[in-house]
Amino acid sequence: MKQGDLIKFFITDLGSNGEGVGKYGENYVYAPFVLPDEYISARVTFSKKTTLFATAKEIIKPSKSRVVPHCKVFGKCGGCQLQHACYATQLEFKRKAVKTNLEKIGGIQVEVEPTVPSPKQWEYRNKVQFPVAEKNGKAVVGFFKNDTHTVVPTLTCPLQGKWADYMAAAFLAYAEQTKTKPYDENRHTGVLRHLTGRYIDGQLLVTVVVNGDRLPSWRVLAEELKKRFGDFGLFVNFNTAKTNVILGKRTEWLFGRKAIESSIDGIKFFVRPDSFFQVNFDVMRLIYDRVKQAIREHEVEVLVDCFSGSGVLSAGLYQEGVKEYALEICPSSVADADDMKSANGLKYLTNVCGDVAVELPKVLEKNVGKKTAVVLDPPRKGLDRPTAELLTTTRPDVIVYVSCDSATLARDLKVLTATGAYKVDFVQPYDMFPQTKHVETLVCLSKKTEKHINIDVEFGEGEGQISLKKLQEELNEQKPKKKTTYKDIQAYIEEKYGFKVHTAYIAEVKRDLGLPMYDAPNAVEELKRPRSHPTTEMVEAIKDALNHFEII
Repeated sequence: MKQGDLIKFFITDLGSNGEGVGKYGENYVYAPFVLPDEYISARVTFSKKTTLFATAKEIIKPSKSRVVPHCKVFGKCGGCQLQHACYATQLEFKRKAVKTNLEKIGGIQVEVEPTVPSPKQWEYRNKVQFPVAEKNGKAVVGFFKNDTHTVVPTLTCPLQGKWADYMAAAFLAYAEQTKTKPYDENRHTGVLRHLTGRYIDGQLLVTVVVNGDRLPSWRVLAEELKKRFGDFGLFVNFNTAKTNVILGKRTEWLFGRKAIESSIDGIKFFVRPDSFFQVNFDVMRLIYDRVKQAIREHEVEVLVDCFSGSGVLSAGLYQEGVKEYALEICPSSVADADDMKSANGLKYLTNVCGDVAVELPKVLEKNVGKKTAVVLDPPRKGLDRPTAELLTTTRPDVIVYVSCDSATLARDLKVLTATGAYKVDFVQPYDMFPQTKHVETLVCLSKKTEKHINIDVEFGEGEGQISLKKLQEELNEQKPKKKTTYKDIQAYIEEKYGFKVHTAYIAEVKRDLGLPMYDAPNAVEELKRPRSHPTTEMVEAIKDALNHFEII
């Protein structure tokens, strides 16, 4: 088979990215936006040995699970992968994705509960990040096309509420009136990089990310926002780096509200523009209720909330008489948490600004011998290896892990359960992100009851004795394997798939999976410069190689 060939085949399953998977002869075929049980006609876009990638041209026999997508740019915009699937299919796909990752990456055989649905399937997001671009001489906003930095222009996203449409319209009116130029990442020219917004309980925070030291004529934008919103705050963030990161390190308040103030279950909280806060408020509440239940069943004396963000979960878990620590590296989030502590009178709560890898050992050392629970809600890359290993040696009584990436979750659970110190009480997926491939997962681990059995053994080579010679042979077999290098990975991919991948692409995939990259520091540095990203085919090949070498 070669690029451009037209083929017809049945879809039998969904892949990890929500794409359809089928077979054509001896070849496995991957095609986005199709569903199991569909018979399709597709154009081959890329071929390698026994694997084909294709784009569907016609759905000859549609699945009963197929629905009409809500969004006009679905399939072009890279934000959603599953709008063509009915909601029941989406929920089951996510349950299976979690189970598959736990088994294949973590080596964990455990029941995965049905995915808890989102109360809202549409307009559920309270945060939006629009990249800004130029088209036909005018500023446009939208979302990136999949695996590119090409902006697909749109003012409307069905995952956001109407507030996002109105905010974008105000911004474009400002850009047109002031003739402020959008940012061009190839030339590193222009001013307007991103437009971001957070909307909770009728309160809007708007941040414009600029390539420069000011937002020109910002009062014009404030006036446009006034026409559409009664309660908002306007901020500017400065990012002059040649980077793919959206926000720079400094944000400045310009006008109106300085923070969102709201409450959940009677707990007042505050959110600033760069604070971490879950995008789906309703599902966040469901997850936090289950976390509270899991913690309170163990009647702990000490609670440590790691990666605590703006402190909403920390406050919700608060119990009189239980010593609680909230660890968070982002200063603005810790400022929110301190405000929340004061507003709610949480005297037993200590907010700590610092890296979890540094602060968690200190907290656990202070509380040796006390019944302790640790809550983990890390970023997508998961835990670093030292933190995971620390938990296996300090052995808190209960660990509750909230994850937005079941692959890195599986990797971390493999470490946490490897010593046999912990058992998995439950694995519960939540649909935090309807219409997309992403899933939030809650896992509770509790310490196994220790049992000791005394056995008398006799060493020797005779009958009934334990052979020291055989023990030595087994130890030799278990010696650490030779370290896999980037060259090994490149050679494997070229041999199996017939194409080469740059070390920077390998580093990017490893970074996304939260893996160390000690043997290619230059590759990591290259990623800081504007450059192309690995294609979907390259990403799948790199992940296959990482699996082959047992890195994941």
